[in-house]
Amino acid sequence: MGEHQGAGGWGFVRGGMGAITAAIARSGARFGMEIVTQAPVAEVLVSAGRVTGVRTADGRDFRARAVASNAAATTLFRRLIAPEHLPAELLREIDTFRTFSTAFKMNVAAHQPPRYRAFDAARQGFRYPTYVHIAPGIDYLERAYDDAKYGWYSRKPFVTPVVPTIVDDSLAPAGKHVINIFGGHAPYKLRDGASWADEKRNLTKAVLDVIDEMAPGFSGQVIEAETLVAPDLEAIVGLPQGHIFHGELSADQLFWQRPAPHWADYRTPITGLYQCGSSTHPGGGVSGIPGHNAAREIAKDWKRLQAPRAL
Repeated sequence: MGEHQGAGGWGFVRGGMGAITAAIARSGARFGMEIVTQAPVAEVLVSAGRVTGVRTADGRDFRARAVASNAAATTLFRRLIAPEHLPAELLREIDTFRTFSTAFKMNVAAHQPPRYRAFDAARQGFRYPTYVHIAPGIDYLERAYDDAKYGWYSRKPFVTPVVPTIVDDSLAPAGKHVINIFGGHAPYKLRDGASWADEKRNLTKAVLDVIDEMAPGFSGQVIEAETLVAPDLEAIVGLPQGHIFHGELSADQLFWQRPAPHWADYRTPITGLYQCGSSTHPGGGVSGIPGHNAAREIAKDWKRLQAPRAL
């Protein structure tokens, strides 16, 4: 997916990633779409094998002929639907869907972006490498994962600093920069009862030390840094175990087996209930493909879906 334009890499959205959802909202408003926020869904309502709507945490019911969920499959099937509405074999598959993750994210505000000693703008023929992987070799990557495998964060993590403000100056005050850092590894739980509240600052320092090796002095340019580990990503965004793709992108959890065999066509055992998130094919990343494919299947089924009964 990252090579969709032939040259590799990912694109930038002017105004940040939130500009995508804002554009969807503007488009939907043209067709009468209403958006409700600050309304956590507590339950998917089911009657006689058909979805009838959703109930929010504050007790409001929203009735619908079809419901499309982009929540993680484990959240949808294990938290939002009573188990009696689902076949036992599906629940077994969902219970074994692997969501183990050791990724972390850092959001940094800085006076200057990293100035990599190995980069020569004149020689390379472009202004700045907005997207960089710092991972000096396979052995380096293996050692970084070994730390997390045994319950600790990487002493020398691999990191991917991305500087969107090089091409989008709307994200920061004039002359300042935003650096988004993706990296590994940091396990969900630390060994020996250690707490992320105590250790997160040490992980932050380890990341900045690695970048300083490649871009000397960068840490001195940092204005503020936010570090998010797996428990943070789970709490803030609802990602199971902090997995950014809702679950591992391994061979047995892809294609016709994502999220479960026989239920990889965006439908569910409940008529009118569909999945459209990263738990479905082809997985995570801001591609729009799961939503596009789910909408296609909903459109195919629309005429035969029973209208919700009046209360």
